[in-house]
Amino acid sequence: MHYVADIVSTTGPNTINRENVQRKIVVSANITGRDLKSVVNQIKEKIHDTIQLAITGDLPGNEIQSPMAIVILGGLLSSTLLNIFIVPTVYYISNVKNEKR
Repeated sequence: MHYVADIVSTTGPNTINRENVQRKIVVSANITGRDLKSVVNQIKEKIHDTIQLAITGDLPGNEIQSPMAIVILGGLLSSTLLNIFIVPTVYYISNVKNEKR
């Protein structure tokens, strides 16, 4: 796991810090009494279950759950795309305008 992230237990407000010209984002989760592997596995299972609900919407009993799963997956997809493409683009454009001044 140390190849992906440095895991440190801290207290305080969630902030974005800069260190050596890199952004450091604090992600907090309450996993007291559990190891990280079990939490990651549980998240994977929930995503898998949500995808299965969205796909099997035509089966009896899924009439209400399937549209909700589609909305959840659509929200996750749109927010991910927004954070990957739109936010950096807007940040870049605003930064270029500030440098011209």
